[in-house]
Amino acid sequence: MPTETANLNALSTKPKNIGDVEELTILSGTDGPKLSHIDGEHNNALCSMDPVYKEFNDIRFIKKNDICCIVGFASSWAIAPYDKQKELGIDFWGINELYTYLQEKKIETPFAAWFEIHNIKESPSKQHPHHQAFLKQCKIPLVTQRHWDEYPSSIAYPRQYVKNLFNQKFNRDFDGVGFSDYSNQISWMIALAIALGYKRIMVYGVDMAANSEYAFQRASCQFFLGYAAGAGIELNIPSGCQLLKAVCDYGFESDNKNRFTAKDNINHTRENQMKIRKRNGEIDWLRSKLKSELEELEHIVNAELLQINKLREEAKLSKKVAEEIIAFVNSIPEDEKKIPGKKKAVITKCNAAIKKADVSLENLAKDTELVKKKLEIKRRDVYVNNLFFDDELERNQQEGFMMEGYVGAYNHMLNNNLL
Repeated sequence: MPTETANLNALSTKPKNIGDVEELTILSGTDGPKLSHIDGEHNNALCSMDPVYKEFNDIRFIKKNDICCIVGFASSWAIAPYDKQKELGIDFWGINELYTYLQEKKIETPFAAWFEIHNIKESPSKQHPHHQAFLKQCKIPLVTQRHWDEYPSSIAYPRQYVKNLFNQKFNRDFDGVGFSDYSNQISWMIALAIALGYKRIMVYGVDMAANSEYAFQRASCQFFLGYAAGAGIELNIPSGCQLLKAVCDYGFESDNKNRFTAKDNINHTRENQMKIRKRNGEIDWLRSKLKSELEELEHIVNAELLQINKLREEAKLSKKVAEEIIAFVNSIPEDEKKIPGKKKAVITKCNAAIKKADVSLENLAKDTELVKKKLEIKRRDVYVNNLFFDDELERNQQEGFMMEGYVGAYNHMLNNNLL
């Protein structure tokens, strides 16, 4: 073994607790990866030798405080402690299109990092112009699968470091296969918060209710939350969140599923309300886009029509000049014609000019119709789309009223112990 590698491996000591994890790295040796305390003077050497550690070290700067607040899209995102950011010292982490929700509520709390673990270059759902613009203009660390030059603030998520960290005491059927339940972005974020050494982790807007589309991701989130709790990290989860919550204490309490289902339905309904509000925002954007496209096309068409009219006037003038020349030549007496056949040649040339002008005028008339038709098609397209948008907005409004009624009814039954 080279001396330098041997010296690095000699630094290996058993970590005192998971709270020390920000002082840990993963070293490659004959026995596989292992945790090791690393002090500052060896940091640069490790980064140059171990790309796994370097990737983790490159992201450590996003931790500014001891409290991390992860915010998702579920209804409880709105009650995250934004007003306590300075008082408590909280690093807020946002995800995906959460910024649209924050903008709607005019929440201006600074976030420490933004996460977009999906493939932002290939995923169709990430190609919305507004979202791409946000990612490219993002001024805070943007945690993605890797760094992209098109997204200047992007930084790679230390995937292998995190997986190595949580694989240390996990062996499936003694076959060497480690822990592999990273089924959602929130799990990656909680895992990173643990790895960075946060002393307190808050999770808002991440309900993963049993009857929601995210239910299958729930177990993964609960594993990492349980891991954090077992490591002595304080957890804060809103009361309405379904994570780490059961219907009852099995065997000791009655299995009152009705109350639990009602709460679950309230959370699910709130999620749907947020989706409707998000869709309404998309409709407004699409309408604005169609309007801009129509105005741009009208400008182009008007310019094209002006050019066509200019060419039409030039063709008319050419035809008029040719006709006047023919009339003049025909008015010349025969005895004044000094060159035999010249009269016929001039008339033939002028007739060709007239024919060319007629063809140009005919083509320009067709071009005018095509240009006007193109504009008319676009106007009709905008009109039809706006009809669909009006219909969808009306349905969304009605559905929103119904959802609000459901939530009110469920809350009434829960508050009055009718379930």
